[in-house]
Amino acid sequence: MGIATSNPSQAAAYQQTPSQDSTGCPNGGRWIEMGGNVVITQDTTAGAGGAMQRDGDLEEAAAQHHASSAWQRIKTYIGGHIRPRWSLTLIIIAIQVALYVVASAIMTPRGWIAPSPSVLQRLGASNYKAERCLLLYGLPYLWEIRRFFMPLLLHLSIPHLLFNASFEVSSGARLEDQLGMLRFSILFLGSGLCGNLLSSACRVSGVGASTACYSLIGADLASSWIVWPSLDQDTKARSMQQLKAMAVGLILWEVLLHGSVDHFGHLGGLIGGLLIMPLILTHPNAVLIIPHTIYNSSRRVPVPYQAHDESRVKMARLIGGVTLAAAITACFAAIILSRNAEEPAGVEKYCESLYNR
Repeated sequence: MGIATSNPSQAAAYQQTPSQDSTGCPNGGRWIEMGGNVVITQDTTAGAGGAMQRDGDLEEAAAQHHASSAWQRIKTYIGGHIRPRWSLTLIIIAIQVALYVVASAIMTPRGWIAPSPSVLQRLGASNYKAERCLLLYGLPYLWEIRRFFMPLLLHLSIPHLLFNASFEVSSGARLEDQLGMLRFSILFLGSGLCGNLLSSACRVSGVGASTACYSLIGADLASSWIVWPSLDQDTKARSMQQLKAMAVGLILWEVLLHGSVDHFGHLGGLIGGLLIMPLILTHPNAVLIIPHTIYNSSRRVPVPYQAHDESRVKMARLIGGVTLAAAITACFAAIILSRNAEEPAGVEKYCESLYNR
């Protein structure tokens, strides 16, 4: 038997039933979080005790969900007609492509193949000096707030755009399917903000969605940490091998592209994903999370694992919330204090020049 609901009040009612088990699910069921819905799975053949569904059945359900989710994210069958089902990941990529065309072929000076640096700055590339004007002088420079988020939508070249878009499709769509559109938008934009803030605090300007792409890696790492005690030794060993391979790949990527990528933005996005992911999970004491680093070895599909340790999730949320607030405050302070490296008159002159060009 499967009981599915996207209604929080219904989910709360299920949690309050007298027959719930230690995980908070009724009759030995299991919470599964997919696409923002709460799903309870239960093996009706297990007798009156309502024993938990067999692992093989759960793996099969995960395989079927994984195989169909890519199509379901784009279209869904409603009322006898095929209608579009909006996906934030696809919307973001469409905006990125549109802005690339505008920056390259419409705004002047036209680069045609790639946008010019001056156009990117006008559109909202990261710029700690302009952001400092906002933080120091407030309302007259409110428009500069776009620089905290616009870099996620701007790119330097076609390969740059294609690489980030491919990562967004592979990892972003999967996490959006797990979290739902609202919480995925919080993860994507919040972590992108963290990456751009750290870049500006370190006086680095840049563009690209790679800050948010690194946040997806951080979110998977946070999910893996939450469910780690619930994994068997074989799964832990395989997961560690994959995590080590990923770490080596990321380090090589940063080293080989040293000087041409925003290392601070990548680091900020990764940390942002780590800290934000525990804050946006629902039903943390009994949520099945599907990290891309954990697979069934025979079918190569994500396998759900359950987080039984509520204290571990609470710890992750506490650490994430406090650290995130402290890090954002420190970045804002670093941007403001960068004024001391220049003459105050020079700072004011630069701010005035922003709207007098």
